Amino acid sequence: MYHVEKFHIRNEHVRNCVSVPDVLDIVCRRQFNQLGKFARLPEHRLPRRLLAAWIHTPRQRGRPRLMLRHSYVDALQQIIGDRIPDDGALATWLPMAQSRAAWESRSEEWIMQRTAATLLDHGCHPLLGPGV
Repeated sequence: MYHVEKFHIRNEHVRNCVSVPDVLDIVCRRQFNQLGKFARLPEHRLPRRLLAAWIHTPRQRGRPRLMLRHSYVDALQQIIGDRIPDDGALATWLPMAQSRAAWESRSEEWIMQRTAATLLDHGCHPLLGPGV
């Protein structure tokens, strides 16, 4: 801890040295891959049916709690981009998810871009070196 405090070592610098993505990026990628698996299941399977099972009833006043759907839509928007509307309509991403290879390659490209951006943002550290 002495070196961490003295040399201002941040988590980003340590992740650069071992080439590990941010934890939130890993969670986002796992959710994205899980959605792809659900989309490729036959329509009679329960996880596939639950993708479209939403109750469209207004919530009580005040800030609504986030639902699993919100985190899935956030993952889709981060990895696929602006083509995904805020309601996460299945018609916008379900056809894309049918191709396992394309879906997983998009996920892999995104995580590589995020890791590379972290390397550029935080660069090398005087004590730890330039990273990978």
